[in-house]
Amino acid sequence: MKCILFCLYNLGMKTSEEHYVNLLGLAALRKVSEVELNISALQVKIFVMYGENTAMCPECGAVYEMYDRSAQRSWRHLDTMQFETILYCEPPGQNVKRTA
Repeated sequence: MKCILFCLYNLGMKTSEEHYVNLLGLAALRKVSEVELNISALQVKIFVMYGENTAMCPECGAVYEMYDRSAQRSWRHLDTMQFETILYCEPPGQNVKRTA
């Protein structure tokens, strides 16, 4: 584990949160707030947060003001090496104006 952390640090990623932000390609309005690694269960849990009041439309990429947050959901992601990877997030509610 020390070798992995040393390599990440040398790549400019000082925390596992920064590592997963880069691996998942998260937009600037989202960040990884926590990473839980359970070696005995071979599982990684990644908690993603949106900014305080803004989120991005998944269809057009425009930034909109959030009006609430949904209950936390979880998604199975591609494995991280041999570790089952699960993402957790509270999806934002948005006032998105449809133009079509």
